[in-house]
Amino acid sequence: MDDKEILVSVHCLVYNHASYLKKCFDGFVMQKTSFGVEILVHDDASSDGSPEIIREYADKYPNLFKPIYQTHNQYSQGISIMTSYQLPRARGKYIAFCEGDDYWIDSLKLQKQVDFMESKSEFGLCYTNANKCNAKGDILQPHFVNINVNNNFSIDQFLINPGYIAPLTWICRKDLLMKYLPGKRVADGSYVIALEFLKNSKVYYMDEITGVYRVSKGSASNPIGIKKIYEQNLGVFKTQRQYAEKFEVSEETFTRLKLVAYLKLLPMAMEVGDKRMEAEAYNFLKDNNVDVVALSNLFRSEISMRNSKAYKIGKTVTKLAKVFYPLYKK
Repeated sequence: MDDKEILVSVHCLVYNHASYLKKCFDGFVMQKTSFGVEILVHDDASSDGSPEIIREYADKYPNLFKPIYQTHNQYSQGISIMTSYQLPRARGKYIAFCEGDDYWIDSLKLQKQVDFMESKSEFGLCYTNANKCNAKGDILQPHFVNINVNNNFSIDQFLINPGYIAPLTWICRKDLLMKYLPGKRVADGSYVIALEFLKNSKVYYMDEITGVYRVSKGSASNPIGIKKIYEQNLGVFKTQRQYAEKFEVSEETFTRLKLVAYLKLLPMAMEVGDKRMEAEAYNFLKDNNVDVVALSNLFRSEISMRNSKAYKIGKTVTKLAKVFYPLYKK
């Protein structure tokens, strides 16, 4: 890969990933490509030995690894790492993603995706399936099991049910990514980017498992505690409403979106004591012929029994929606 024109720039964020970093970097090194690749590593002031591992790989593969070492954490200051440090130095036509605790398992991942993207100029983003593992590295299941994200899902479906399209499997056109990056921090930046690509270009799902997504409790994407989980879901709902308005979706789609969101948010709002959201969700569901009294009693009963684990009720949202609101059925 050393003497070839750079076609792919890999965006790799690292923060205290020392326990997993070598596996991540080995997934980069094993890539077999007919084009040049650069690994743009950004270490956000790690304190666990991650910088030493990065230097080890940068010394061994100087034409591949291009590190930045921060002495002060940038993320905590609200700075966008992608727009401030990564994209400005990216030489590739395409951007691939993989954070330091995730890793690739297919040595032809980049080659297969680039081959597709080069032959289909109308596609802005290509992604694949992935396994997911726990902090110990135990494989749990294919990540997209029971998640309706494939080549048949629509922008409306993704607005209503924001399934997680794991960025570690992505490859996208840099020029489009620069247009679609959110101007400010949002609850889930990858969701916003995926929405923009779905709306403004074509997105392709390659039905192969090319990487492993690590589920790390307490991370930004997997918060711990009902309050943090509620805040994350509230933030995603804000994004859903914002983009539903931006894309001028139908009234039916907007209603279904709010139905599913309020069914999920209501028990959390009740538990954390957010009376404003509780009333907002209650009134919307009532206005849309949901038996909110029975629903609220059910939630209160569940909250009492589960001792601050009401967020688990969210797993029953689909069943509840189908019972209370036939519009939700596909």
